[in-house]
Amino acid sequence: MLHVISNRMDPQKNNNNFLIFAYWHDKGWKQFVGATVKIWDLAHNLAALGNQVVLFLPKYHFKDEGLPFRIVQIPLLDLPFLRSISFNIALSAYLIWKGLRLKADVVYVRRGISILPALFASIKKSLLIYEINDDPYRKNNVQTTDFISKITDWLALKTDETTMRLSDRVFVITGPLKEKIIQKNQKISKERLHILPSGANTDLFKPMETATCRKRLMLDPAKKYVCFVGTLLDHQGVHVLIEAAPLILRSVPDVCFVIIGEGPMRKTWERQTESFLLTDKFLFTGQIAYDEMPVWINAMDVCTAPFLKGAGLRSPVKIFDYMACGKPVVASRIAGTTDIFEDSDAIALIEPEDSHALAESVVDLLMNKDKADIMARRGRTFVEKHYSRKGLAEQILYEVQSLQSKKFSSKCQ
Repeated sequence: MLHVISNRMDPQKNNNNFLIFAYWHDKGWKQFVGATVKIWDLAHNLAALGNQVVLFLPKYHFKDEGLPFRIVQIPLLDLPFLRSISFNIALSAYLIWKGLRLKADVVYVRRGISILPALFASIKKSLLIYEINDDPYRKNNVQTTDFISKITDWLALKTDETTMRLSDRVFVITGPLKEKIIQKNQKISKERLHILPSGANTDLFKPMETATCRKRLMLDPAKKYVCFVGTLLDHQGVHVLIEAAPLILRSVPDVCFVIIGEGPMRKTWERQTESFLLTDKFLFTGQIAYDEMPVWINAMDVCTAPFLKGAGLRSPVKIFDYMACGKPVVASRIAGTTDIFEDSDAIALIEPEDSHALAESVVDLLMNKDKADIMARRGRTFVEKHYSRKGLAEQILYEVQSLQSKKFSSKCQ
């Protein structure tokens, strides 16, 4: 469990130059979603703590006015297979042309499919920190006949392993993921692997009056609302929520199910609601702006995360956000992903892919407001105390200061 360690930091030393590198592309959603938002919040928090920050991103036309840090948007050809290649070529050109003049005390990399930032850190003699948000070995267990996918997955894994070996620190989201990486690749020093969960932006994601949020979103104040928030990928298990919907509606007929997010499974799940004759009971919102997400969450009665059994070791960002907003949560019990909430008394954990269990837990919270309110308050307290992203940024700075002190001591010997 994370404990804020700001009392061990020297605020006068928070004047490092951070270069943060992040790459992603997924058809249908190119803005900050899910775990990628963590990078956005990290840049804000590091800047607020007195550091100079430059954030490198694919050129998806992010607004950069009024930010406390600088954004460098790297152009790319937005075509299959060419996105990553073109991004890396353009990034290489930029780093050679302008990057060598940048001050870089710390190079911070969110896992992608390039070793360029690691090589750049070596040239600049900067500290290198690598962030692993999910299981780099998960795709080894997935059979695919697509040659391009096989090559891409192999390159991604080799990039992860190479960068981890070169890094001064590797941050992983959970203890089980740390142990798996150590087991799979003994060349990676376990002393460099540290746990850094995703957490929540507790300043943005906070409790708000439900009625006010519903009025703003033009939602029926008399209905009950159950939501899912996240990228619409198969492992998220939204189809389990759809299967549970008729069971929930038998007990609570005035429920509306809100699916917030975008992704490749959207059309499939919309068709499933049609086959269940539930189109009038489901609202698919599409992608919602990050700063609007707390309004939607606070308009809900119950929030869900019905991960599938094979979801793997992932970052439960949505659950942190739900709890930070003070909402009761029903989620699948996934070892290494959601079991960190086991002792919080703020979340109902059920067996994955069990639509009946999901329905029972949702109905229980919809019909028992006192219980739901208690869980909601506990959830907010739990996240605020242990998983605030300000605390995560402070933890990163503490590790940076420790590494810098060790390097300085070694030079003096």
